[in-house]
Amino acid sequence: MKNTIHRCRRLWYAILLIILACGTLSCKSKVEAPPSYDVPVLMYHHFDEVPNDSTVITPATFEKHLKLIRDEGFNTVTPEMLLDYVTKGVPLPEKPVLITMDDGYYSNYSVAYPLLEKYGMKATVFPIGWCIGKSEYKDTGNPIIPHFGFDELREMLDSGVISIGSHTYDMHQSRLYETAEARPNVLPLPNESRESHLAALTADLNKYSELYRAQTGRDFLCLAYPEGAYNEDAESTVHAFGIQITFSTATDRRNVICKGDVSSLYALRRLNVTEQMTEAELLSHLYGND
Repeated sequence: MKNTIHRCRRLWYAILLIILACGTLSCKSKVEAPPSYDVPVLMYHHFDEVPNDSTVITPATFEKHLKLIRDEGFNTVTPEMLLDYVTKGVPLPEKPVLITMDDGYYSNYSVAYPLLEKYGMKATVFPIGWCIGKSEYKDTGNPIIPHFGFDELREMLDSGVISIGSHTYDMHQSRLYETAEARPNVLPLPNESRESHLAALTADLNKYSELYRAQTGRDFLCLAYPEGAYNEDAESTVHAFGIQITFSTATDRRNVICKGDVSSLYALRRLNVTEQMTEAELLSHLYGND
C-alpha cells in the first residue's frame, strides 16, 4: 500500500514538473516588443539604364542595394507593420528598413517590383494620382516618363510585395508645364489665404481617396509629401482626414518609432538614394552612423 502511495506521489510530481516546464517554455517563447525601433527609410524614384545625379538609378545599382540590405541582415517592413507595432505592440523584425519610391513611374513595376520579389523584400510606392497610367503631362501633350496604370497597381498591391501610399492627386505640379501658377507641393501658394489653402488640400485628399477606393476597395494609410514640404496646417489636415503616417524628405534626425506613440509616425525622414552613393555611405545611413 505504501509503495502504491509513493508511486502515485512520484507520478504526480512528474506531471507537475511537466506542467511547470510547459508553462516556462510558453513564457519564454512569447516575444515582447521593445519600447522603440530605429527605422531608416530609403527613397527611390525612377530606374533606367541612363542614370542621373538625383532621381534616376540603374536597375543594376538597385539590385546591388537590395543584395547589400539582405546581406547585412536588414529586413524590409511596410507602413502597415509600423502602425501595427505602434498601435498593437506587434514586434518588428530585427534591423527594420523601409524602401519607398515616389511618383509612380512604370519602372517601379517593370524593374523594382520583380527585383523585390526575387529577394523576398517589400517596398512602398507613392504615385501621383493624376499621373497613374499617363505618359503625357495633362492636356499639354508634353511627354513625361511613363507611369504605371491601375492594372499594374492592383497587381503589385495584391502581391503583398508593394504597399501603395498617396503622393497627392495633383499637388506636385510641374513648374515647367503648368499653364497657370504651379502648385508643386502642399504648402500655400504666395498670397494664398489659409482658408483657401486648406480647402484646396482637403479637396485633393478627397479626390484621390475616392479614386483609390473605387479602384482598389482600400483607403490610404500613408502619404509622402511632394518635395518633402509640409507645415503644421498640412500635417493636421492630413491626419484629421484619416491618413496615419506621413513622410518628408528631411534627414536631420533618425526615425525613432515608439510603441503607443502615433506621433512617432509623423513626417518620417527619408534618404534620397542616388546612383553616385557608395555602398559605404548607404550602410552608414542604415546603421545610423551618418
